[in-house]
Parts: sequence; structure tokens; C-alpha cells
Amino acid sequence: MIGAVTGVTVLSTGDGVRLLDFEQVKRQILDRVRIQDVVAEHVTLKRRGVRWVGLCPFHSEKTPSFTVSPERGLFKCFGCGKGGDVFSFVQLRENVSFMEAMRHLADRAGVEFRDTTQRTSAAPGEPSRTDLAKVNAWALQFFRSN
Repeated sequence: MIGAVTGVTVLSTGDGVRLLDFEQVKRQILDRVRIQDVVAEHVTLKRRGVRWVGLCPFHSEKTPSFTVSPERGLFKCFGCGKGGDVFSFVQLRENVSFMEAMRHLADRAGVEFRDTTQRTSAAPGEPSRTDLAKVNAWALQFFRSN
């Protein structure tokens, strides 16, 4: 079902998840968390004009090519090409999904975030994340030894 509320499109799914609520939480996180503060936990940043520059945390380099733009809320590495917003940075740095990155940043910002899409366990007949991790570890060992 699609409806309009004060010029904002609201999409309701069958399980009651509202994208408007999701976007509001996302906006609150972006308003409360400064990207340069999150990045500075992993990278030594130096101010250059209105931007911050440092060595990229995603590849090894000697000359800084990693730039953070606080006014836009974005980061970009001109060496490896990775870039995005604060959610993307947490995803790449911590190797987590978008929802896990959002949960992490919501906790940091003090924003209440309920992930209604998160499953506590795998559906019957589906492998759990632990099972998948075990299979991947076995495959890694198998292909390295052969």
C-alpha cells in the first residue's frame, strides 16, 4: 500500500514495517553522528581546507588519498575507489550488513532502532549464519590445501 503523508511517500509492507520510520531513524543517525568522528577512530585524519585527509584503511599506501567531506557526509579514497557515507564506511570497515551498521551507529547516536526484519534464527530448512560460516571455513581450508 502506498500513501502520501505531507509530501513524503510511505510504503507499508504486510508485516507492518514502515519505510518512513526507517528513513526517519536513518536521518536522526546522520544528524547526530559526524562522519569524521567515526572515520577518525580508524584513520589519523588531518584537516586540509574544509576536508579531512588520511591514509586509506582499505588498502596500504604511503601518500594520503583518503578524503572525508563533513559537509557532504561522504568519504572517498582516490587510490582504491571506495567511497560512500558513514553507513558504507562502517559496513566496509567492520564487514557487516547495512542493517548491522545502522544498528551500530544508532547505538552510538543514542537513537532507538528496532530492526523488524532481523530473524533471531534461521527458518526451518535454512542454514544459520553459523552453519554458513563453518561451510566457508571448510571450503577455505579445502581449496588452500588443494
